[in-house]
Parts: sequence; C-alpha cells; structure tokens
Amino acid sequence: MSTVYRNYTAEQLTGQINAGAGVANIEQIQQQNGADTARTRKTIACEIDVAYGTEPLQKLDIYYPKDKKSGGYPVVIDVHGGGWRAGSKNGRGFPAESLVPQGCVWVTIDYGLAPAYRIDQIVDHVRSAVTWVYKNIATYGGDPNRITVCGHSAGGHLTGTLLMDGWHAKYGVPENVFKGACLSSGVYDMEALVGATAGYNDELGMTKEVARAHSPYHHLPRKSCPLIVAWGDKETDEFQRQSRDFAEALAAAGLKVEAFECKGDHHFSIARTQIDPNSAFGKAFIKMIGL
Repeated sequence: MSTVYRNYTAEQLTGQINAGAGVANIEQIQQQNGADTARTRKTIACEIDVAYGTEPLQKLDIYYPKDKKSGGYPVVIDVHGGGWRAGSKNGRGFPAESLVPQGCVWVTIDYGLAPAYRIDQIVDHVRSAVTWVYKNIATYGGDPNRITVCGHSAGGHLTGTLLMDGWHAKYGVPENVFKGACLSSGVYDMEALVGATAGYNDELGMTKEVARAHSPYHHLPRKSCPLIVAWGDKETDEFQRQSRDFAEALAAAGLKVEAFECKGDHHFSIARTQIDPNSAFGKAFIKMIGL
C-alpha cells in the first residue's frame, strides 16, 4: 500500500491523528471540565461572553482577581481544543480557580468552528481575540505587557499560528505581544490531516497548500518569547512526534523552548497536568505566567 504522509498509509494516518485513540473516558473528562468551569464561575470574579468581534462565536470569558482595580496582573489567554470543529471555552475556565487567586487574569476564548469556518477564518478569530485582550484587559486588572498564551490540541496548533511572523501590524498589536507561550499536544504540521481517509480535515477541507500555509512547523518565528511544548507519552506516535519535532525545530532556530514529555498522560489528561504545581510541566507553566 502506498504512503501518503511520512511512512503512513491513509488508513494508518487516520488512526494516528485521532486524538482520542486509546482513551476510554473522554466524555467523562469533558463533563468534569464543564462542571468544574461552572463551579469556578461561582467562586471567581468573572465576566462571561464578552464580545471581541461581530461573529456569534467571537466571545471570551474573563476571570480576574477581586481587587482588579489595583491592576498590573499577568494575563493568560487560553485557546481551547476540539479538533477545530468542536470544543468551547465553557470547559476551560477551571484553571482559573487555582491560578487567579495567585494573582493573574485568566481569559478563555471561543472561535468559529469548521465546517462553518475555514482554517484562515479560525486563525483570524484567535488573532482578533488576542487583539481585544491586549487593548482592553487593563479594565480587568490585567497588564497588557505581561500576556502569556496557551493552547491544547487544536488550541496548541492555533497558539502556534500566533507565533508566526507577519500578522501583528494588521491587527494593531506589537510583535512582542506575548511574554510566554505554552503549547500542548498540538498538530504543528497540518499536512498530516490532509492524507487521512477520515478525520478533522473532513470539516476543515484543506488542500496541502492551505495546510502548509497554516502549519507552525513550516513558519517558525524569527524571534520569540520563551516557549513550552508539552505532550503525553500515552498519545499516538504521530502526536508525540509532531510535538517533539516542533520543539526541536524551535530550539534549532535559536529560540528559548522547554520541552516536556509528561509520563502517564494521554491527550486529554495533560490539560490537568499543565496546572499541577507538583509536575515539572505545571511548575514551568506557572513560572512562565509569573506567579
């Protein structure tokens, strides 16, 4: 059988890019994330569904310290996963419960999803959300000069597109808008999605050319803020390779990057490890924020 990407046949690639491969309790994890986010909204000061654009899904949530008037808090922008076709900020508020009391502003964003939106439109939404935060977060006590961005899975990829050069002037933000970026379990070479018999590209509808144009691996920044790239050792071989190769490429380009292979983590459990102060990954992320 012929190969379509690296050494994979189309059938093999389909299994390799399945983020849920080998994970039996995905629905339970997602329900817990949603329940914990709902609880966080009751315990942490927040403003929900703030519009950052005119499209229906261009909304974000802001969790902030009660004494926001004192200002100057570091800011974290979180980009959710879900395969570019699902997912929501409604399952990504729970980290604020532990992080905001330490002194930061936690922002979770929604963006348009495939197939209603193309990848270029999705990327535009994420960049537009960053722009809104940069220009408005001081109202919530956040310091626009201390923004960290993080993303998991599809959100990891979209965080990677924020590191690319050449978009900042159009959106009215400085090239050094981020003071740190944390990417976990992402796809950084989007061409991997195109050759599969089924999967995320069913809705995204990308050609190889479009996929490559939106692949962080093929568009490394000339300079960058400090970076973290993390993945779980229970993920598929291709998900692990993508993260490992991306981290190595960033380091080879002379950028400051820390790489973490999280032992025992699968694609969905790593989101909790990111905020675990007892894990090496969690310690590095919390330090990156400035807490």
